[in-house]
Amino acid sequence: MRYCALQGPSAGPAFLLEISHDFNGTFVGCIPGITLLAAALSRYLLVEMKRWEQALGSLGAVLMVAPGLISTLLGAAVAAPMLMHQWASWRRLRPAVMAQPSG
Repeated sequence: MRYCALQGPSAGPAFLLEISHDFNGTFVGCIPGITLLAAALSRYLLVEMKRWEQALGSLGAVLMVAPGLISTLLGAAVAAPMLMHQWASWRRLRPAVMAQPSG
């Protein structure tokens, strides 16, 4: 049996399957959190962001990246108004963009 410096004895590839549920929840919460943070820093998600959208996106992203289910859900709740406004703005602009001739 081999020894892993971080976790003690390990059984090779089977050790990779023994990841805790806390890690999985944190990892899944980090993906949208990092996406929100990138959008807030670049000021663009679906359409250009306003300052209040950037603030909500940044705060929601920080909460989503923090470990724990409660902080992830709280971050999603904080970012929800920004996401709904982005989606509504994108829906409003989409027909105008599609009506323009390309060329």
